[in-house]
Amino acid sequence: MIGVMDVVHWIDHHIIIVMMIMFVAIVVSTYWPSRKNSIERQGQIPFKDDV
Repeated sequence: MIGVMDVVHWIDHHIIIVMMIMFVAIVVSTYWPSRKNSIERQGQIPFKDDV
């Protein structure tokens, strides 16, 4: 039976791998080709003239 301390111990030793997977998932979801137009529009907001 796996206890809570076993999970905490595993996370303690593998936290860098977990964080790297999370970082890559965020980057991939942000730069996914279908989201390109949304990212481009949001990136152009500072360059638009105030009306």
